[in-house]
Amino acid sequence: MEEIKVYHSVWKRLPVILIGFAFSAWAVFALWQGRGQSWKSWLCLLLFGVGSLLYLYLTLKERWSDKPYLTVTAKSLIVNNGYVFGRGWYMSEIDLADVEHFELVPRSILHKRGPKLRIHYKGRMEAKYPTDLVGQIPVGDIDMKPQLLCDLLNEQLRS
Repeated sequence: MEEIKVYHSVWKRLPVILIGFAFSAWAVFALWQGRGQSWKSWLCLLLFGVGSLLYLYLTLKERWSDKPYLTVTAKSLIVNNGYVFGRGWYMSEIDLADVEHFELVPRSILHKRGPKLRIHYKGRMEAKYPTDLVGQIPVGDIDMKPQLLCDLLNEQLRS
């Protein structure tokens, strides 16, 4: 199997970036006009402006540096600049030999979070807490369909 690289989608992140820039523009306008309380405008400009610039920078840096969010190889799943819930922050490599299967957890309306790729590790029944050997990777804003990624990973496990 050839290496599959999965990046964050610029188009799926664009609405958040544009909303942040809109609030920043409103804050600059309020400061320029002298309306309202200036500390609220400065706080809005700091949070939304800097946050949007940082979000845009991280999205574009991932593309320019050719360091994808997820890399699927024949033997492993590599999480380059993300995290795996349940297994620690910034876990970089998941050996596919240790994985039983993958499943896609759909978007939760209650928690307002995107879909997650749930990883079921082997040996869950022997663990003290069965939930210890389950990891999750957020896949809501990647540039391929999350279900397709899940199917590709499960197919890789079968071969």
